[in-house]
Amino acid sequence: MLNSDNYKPKSRDRFKQTLDGKKAGDQNILPSIGQRPKEFEHGFPGDSFFVMEQMIGVRKEFSAESKDSIKKILAGPMGVGKSYLAIFLAAKAYTEGWPVLYVADAGELVQSKLSVTGTEICERFFALSKERLTFADFKEILKALSRDTIVEDTATSTTSRILSSLVCQVDKKALAIIDEHGKLFENNKPAPSLFEPLIDIHLWKPASNGARAIFTGTAFAGYETIILTRDVDSILEFVSPLSNTVFDKLLASSPLLSEEDVREEPQTTFQGNSTCWSGFLTNLDPKTYT
Repeated sequence: MLNSDNYKPKSRDRFKQTLDGKKAGDQNILPSIGQRPKEFEHGFPGDSFFVMEQMIGVRKEFSAESKDSIKKILAGPMGVGKSYLAIFLAAKAYTEGWPVLYVADAGELVQSKLSVTGTEICERFFALSKERLTFADFKEILKALSRDTIVEDTATSTTSRILSSLVCQVDKKALAIIDEHGKLFENNKPAPSLFEPLIDIHLWKPASNGARAIFTGTAFAGYETIILTRDVDSILEFVSPLSNTVFDKLLASSPLLSEEDVREEPQTTFQGNSTCWSGFLTNLDPKTYT
């Protein structure tokens, strides 16, 4: 698991060159972080995206010192840009050397055996984090390995250690992101073979003041009323539509739609929905407006 090349990202230097100094409205081509949100496979612009004000705002909140852990559920309609916000935060945390657990598709964690789920989590975590783990961090892992000689038990124990301490740090920033979180539920119940912190965001302990946790795509309709029982105002983060500044730069990125007489119709239609709008630009047929 530790030496697996699955989910291997590009170098931190590549990410640093891409992301450092970017401001709202800047367009980026994101290097591979080892995983791709599902929207990237369905006609949307994928690795090319525009930085939004909310990306910078949430990143600033996460980077600041805090007396408690910070937990967010990214909410909003399909296509508003939740996955783009999530992968931006993962990329920034990776660039700055935080321990990072990033899961682009939570459905891949739904396995018949807990040990297989554990392996999926371990490989994703180590791909982004192993170079920056300290000696103390590896001691935490070795505690699990010394107790469990069976490979399946090792995967489960190591994952428990990752979720309980390595991404739940005190006075050291760490980030966990679970995208497409609703896939962990079936018939309003969590899949049977799962680790509890993947289900209940409250289990990211307040005392772990360096921990930053994000769930997106909580499609389970009762999540906010059944599981999210407290701190709703601070945890729910509604992803905003594009600001006029960013939207104008999106329009300007298309030679055709930057023309004043053809921009009003798509602007009215998409109303700041970043993913649908970007997908529209990607698949635009110039004949439509000629």
